[in-house]
Amino acid sequence: MEIKLNKWNKLKKWQKVLIVIGILALLGGILGDKEKPTTSTANNIPISSTMSPSPVPTLTPEQKEAKEKEARKNKIDSQFSGYDGSHHNLERFIKQSMNDPDSYEHVSTRYWDQGENIVIVTSFRGTNAFGGKVVNTIKVKANLEGEILEILK
Repeated sequence: MEIKLNKWNKLKKWQKVLIVIGILALLGGILGDKEKPTTSTANNIPISSTMSPSPVPTLTPEQKEAKEKEARKNKIDSQFSGYDGSHHNLERFIKQSMNDPDSYEHVSTRYWDQGENIVIVTSFRGTNAFGGKVVNTIKVKANLEGEILEILK
């Protein structure tokens, strides 16, 4: 106990004051009244009757359409890598069909929104059965969840 008192005695007066204020603030937060008053102080009227609920914002048809388009674009964009732009499920599909999946290198990916589906074209590099590096391109149709529906080319 003597060591702790020595440390306390070495503190400057302003440091001691700050520590005491901090302890009091902590105790006040723990022991303080946690319930908010249900009446206003002016007329002893319940707060719930004096406060009106905040209005729900209504969107114009144009704003609603823009919001839906943005949500759709975000849903489609989430299927692609932010690093190299490759389509996650298509990359998995390509690697499963390769002779040497470890040799896969993404070159480029483009897509077109076709309404209910998207068309994705990916170019990639890999090692063929003879050990040579080749560039291939695949074109697929995928749904909006990113599942490959059909190989187009």
